[in-house]
Amino acid sequence: MRTKRLLSAVVLIGFFFGACSKDDNNPTNPTTPNSFQELNVAPTFDWSTSSELSLNIQGLPTVNPINRTLVILDQEGRVVHKETWQMSASGVVNLNLPAYMSEITVRYGAIEKVVAIESNGTASFSFIPTVVDDSNPAQNRYYKSPDNLPWALEVSSRFEYPTEKTDILDAYLDFANWAQSLGQQEADWYVEGQGRRSESNIY
Repeated sequence: MRTKRLLSAVVLIGFFFGACSKDDNNPTNPTTPNSFQELNVAPTFDWSTSSELSLNIQGLPTVNPINRTLVILDQEGRVVHKETWQMSASGVVNLNLPAYMSEITVRYGAIEKVVAIESNGTASFSFIPTVVDDSNPAQNRYYKSPDNLPWALEVSSRFEYPTEKTDILDAYLDFANWAQSLGQQEADWYVEGQGRRSESNIY
């Protein structure tokens, strides 16, 4: 009987120390501090609520200089930077933003892109289109689709553009002949003239 009691005591002591050891390996959450002075903060913690962002901009070479206002907005729609920028210029814009921001919006004329902020504090914006684009700077090829259709045109005089969502072929009736003849026919396709334009499809 005495041996049984001794064995039971040993088992209980072992269980007690085992539970203590388990608790030590999994400490409970720290208590909520009652004041600023009671905060227990690791020395590596960065108290700053903002972070530096480097926006890398890739320019697009143009025949004639194109200058527009480059506008950068935070993810809540606030303007955080504004300056005149030449489309052909590449460079870096440094910003200071709230640390919780994960994206910015870049506007340049009719161009508007949402740009993600990387974990290393950088973001990238390019004037070269990224949808169905076959641009190749090494070959001096810009704003072209795989079928050699242009994303932009340079017109030497005042150009009245088609209405929204209207195909240029439905607005300028000689455009197809000009393009498919490699410019040998209808070189003045954009000049106002009888039967050359659909006025209802032009602003």
